Amino acid sequence: MSRQKHYFRFVVTFTFFVMLLVSCTPHTSSESMPLSAVDTTSETAITDIISEAMTLNQNELYKRAVLELNGKALNAVSDSSRGLVAKEHFLNYLRGKSFNATLNTFVVDESIRTAFPHYNETLDATINWIQPKNNNITTHLLGDMRLSEPTISLALFEDGAKLQANFTELGLTHNYIPHEWAGDVTTDGNPFALQSISKVFAYNTAGGTKAYTNMWDFVAPGERPQIMGLIAEPVGYNAFIMMTHVDYSDVIKSAFLALPQDETKDLYLDDVNGLIKLANTLGLTHASAPFALAWIKRFLTQMETVSDDMPLALGLTANENSVESGLLHYAKLGHVLETEERSINNIKVAAYEPGYVGLGGYMYKHYLQITKNAPLPWTAAAFIHYMATTHSGFAPWGVDLGHYSSDPRITLDRSMNGYVAEHSMYPALNDRGHDWWAKNEAGFGRLVIEDPLYAANGHYSIGDWVTFI
Repeated sequence: MSRQKHYFRFVVTFTFFVMLLVSCTPHTSSESMPLSAVDTTSETAITDIISEAMTLNQNELYKRAVLELNGKALNAVSDSSRGLVAKEHFLNYLRGKSFNATLNTFVVDESIRTAFPHYNETLDATINWIQPKNNNITTHLLGDMRLSEPTISLALFEDGAKLQANFTELGLTHNYIPHEWAGDVTTDGNPFALQSISKVFAYNTAGGTKAYTNMWDFVAPGERPQIMGLIAEPVGYNAFIMMTHVDYSDVIKSAFLALPQDETKDLYLDDVNGLIKLANTLGLTHASAPFALAWIKRFLTQMETVSDDMPLALGLTANENSVESGLLHYAKLGHVLETEERSINNIKVAAYEPGYVGLGGYMYKHYLQITKNAPLPWTAAAFIHYMATTHSGFAPWGVDLGHYSSDPRITLDRSMNGYVAEHSMYPALNDRGHDWWAKNEAGFGRLVIEDPLYAANGHYSIGDWVTFI
């Protein structure tokens, strides 16, 4: 684990160095130029287009996209591969077609053509949905922005801190909110979020009666909770930074106070007292901050990392109790098949259990942005509109548990996902929904929700400490 964290620290430092070098090194090639030298006239025009797009209804916006996109290709860069499916549905909607599952192809849909009379059946267009190797979206996108003629119009970010520090604060992306979007602007409007995704604390109950009734149980002496590695999934890194926010550190402290008085609690208190000075050094002056640092330190010291959450889900549901506890994508539980070796009923989602005290896990988001010098801004806005406000546009992400559209109208109700013939056979699969998970009150999910600004501001202080534990 130590080698992994030192490597992660190297990646963070190296990425920062590369960005600094790129921004400072003069370029003489006719193929690229400094960001500061980009034609501001076109940037102003794009800003005006986006402002107008936010006032247009779906038909008027899509009409402009059809005119702009014909004979061209929209390039999008993303931390998620699922846009590969969404883009085909969007393009065919513009052609007046929908997907026929029986024929396994797109066919003429008269209902679409009636609703959207500006369709173009012969639309000659493509969307290139690019997912850079190792999700290195920052380097890829900044490199494109330095070209004399940038090619990328749209970006989907999974890491809010990365978006905030490298793009939002530098004015390199535009925020677009669809006119018909029915989400909450305060929580999901800036930066604009496509969806929220939950990762939850869970534990295996096969062959025993062990229960985790308090979040401190996951870091008790001898515990080895599993989690996807922070290099493979940096949003986990942001989650630990977010736990130091007073809204969440207060919950961690309250969970500590609820523990029975014993030697283990005394051990935790020693950890807390030993981190008071560090908390002040990190600028965390609220009284609950040392409790958060103590819990984070124990978790990071004791955790075992995995390369993907699916093996973790399989371990947590195995009969032989091969994995006792972990923090994993809730969605993965929906992909576990019932066999002689494992069952979804071998797992408990901690926050679902009566009397559980503390945080239930964390929630991160996917953010959609239009680039500063987007070649096809109307199309970028229309595609964002399609993914964020329509069932077919969000479907590639919405098929899973724990994936919640920022527009509640198109999030599927999965509260009875574990029912068979009107009986709740697999309670862990009964998703209680975004609002339940996001509510920071006793008896609810109490997920740590990513705030891009807080996570970015803590990256080189709290984040450095997390890296070197």
